[in-house]
Amino acid sequence: MEGRSFPDLLLYFGGLSPRPDRLVLQLSCAARIARFLLPTQRTDNDGTIELTGLPGLRLESVGKRSLVLRHLPTGAYFELLDTSHQLGRWDLVLLDEPFDRQLLKNAPLLTPTETNLAHYWTPTACTLLRSALLTRAYLWWSCWGHEGATTPDHRPDGRYCVRWAKGRTTDEIGELVTDSPIAITGSTYTPPAARGDRGVLRLNDGLVELDGPGTHPDGG
Repeated sequence: MEGRSFPDLLLYFGGLSPRPDRLVLQLSCAARIARFLLPTQRTDNDGTIELTGLPGLRLESVGKRSLVLRHLPTGAYFELLDTSHQLGRWDLVLLDEPFDRQLLKNAPLLTPTETNLAHYWTPTACTLLRSALLTRAYLWWSCWGHEGATTPDHRPDGRYCVRWAKGRTTDEIGELVTDSPIAITGSTYTPPAARGDRGVLRLNDGLVELDGPGTHPDGG
């Protein structure tokens, strides 16, 4: 939707909790966030189809304080838990506001446009590592202005690089995710070996590069 980008969602973020059957995100204005995440579709006059939101995401249920969302292709669930004692009424109304788009929040099947995007959720060697990093995202979000982002990797066998400007150093993140109470089981971390190099986090055949403050041996 116009006027918002995914980095803006951090302004609403309160906490994250992985559970056996779902990922729970605690947020202010949870229903408003759901409105941005749930997909909508519009067909332009020239036949071009514009899709917003996360393809394949559907609204499973709405409670007094939370919304449960399900991703059709993977069967994954996540819950948006409002920091208030109940969901905002106006935000709930927005969930049914079509504007000039087709709402897909209750569609039982994937649309052809969504199906064409299957490569985004097809399992890869890096899927487990990427999911594990997502559930530990607060390691970056705990510092305001961290400027965290994913960028192309340098190594041919890598999936991507996680870069950030402020907060914990690269080696501190590497140690936290491999040797601490919140470690990713089975993961290993290799510090950068030279100036301009990046740290490397591995899990089985998956590889993610880490590039944050203090990446280089000289402290740069």
